[in-house]
Amino acid sequence: MDTALIGFVVVFGGFGLLVTPLASKLYEYLPAATMVIGAVLIALGAWLLAGRQLTVLLPELGPSRRS
Repeated sequence: MDTALIGFVVVFGGFGLLVTPLASKLYEYLPAATMVIGAVLIALGAWLLAGRQLTVLLPELGPSRRS
């Protein structure tokens, strides 16, 4: 067997075993979360249709400090 294959199976298999219990806990909240996300998208669409803009505040980039 290839060591890369064994590493792949160990890493992603372990990740799957760790995430499965968490995902099953979050599953009960998915209907509410999708409703909230949908409502936010509808509000943003109405905002844009009203002719307004979405602005994003980003930090200004200064000169690089690499030597």
